Amino acid sequence: MTDLENYIVECIIKSDGYNDCCDGSVWVEYGRLTIDCDYSIVSEGYYDNDYFNGTGAFEETYYNFSVDDLKVYDEDGNGVEVNVEAIENYLNQR
Repeated sequence: MTDLENYIVECIIKSDGYNDCCDGSVWVEYGRLTIDCDYSIVSEGYYDNDYFNGTGAFEETYYNFSVDDLKVYDEDGNGVEVNVEAIENYLNQR
């Protein structure tokens, strides 16, 4: 991944939506570039509430992170190419 793509990943991980809900957005500047990203997360699982041995922890059985919309552009409004698949693959490694 490029430095720009790594920066986008870091911003997504630090965003409130990444940890608290199933979707979110990031709007940040990277040098002279503006990044506008919308993403969603699908997570399925169950709570381990076994009477004797249950921890109450959420046991995740399925997880998928996807970028819904990503726009990166310079100060003149010119679009910048970004490898969305690389970002999604990195954030889907769990």
